[in-house]
Amino acid sequence: MYYYLFYKYYRLFEHFKTTRWLTDVKAVIVVISLEIWILFSLNNYWDVLLGRHGELSFFSFKVLVPFLLLMLLKWFAFWKDDRWKEYVNEFDQWSQKTNNQGS
Repeated sequence: MYYYLFYKYYRLFEHFKTTRWLTDVKAVIVVISLEIWILFSLNNYWDVLLGRHGELSFFSFKVLVPFLLLMLLKWFAFWKDDRWKEYVNEFDQWSQKTNNQGS
């Protein structure tokens, strides 16, 4: 499902003529943004449940370590050896009906 999300954003950016450059980078940035928002939301819920008033700065341990782990994961999953091309080719081979359903 993770790679399919990347594929859908990749195809979205490929669909429009004005966004056809660096589509793989833009798709990964969107996926990373979603993950960062989820992590910040989990952090906020954690602080509310524990009754703390937490403050985050970019260079704090709570922010920098997850961010670096996400970037490392993206490098291994997508950019190392251009693996993203394999995922795009695989999902392109699906039928239109299967691709619209997402499974």
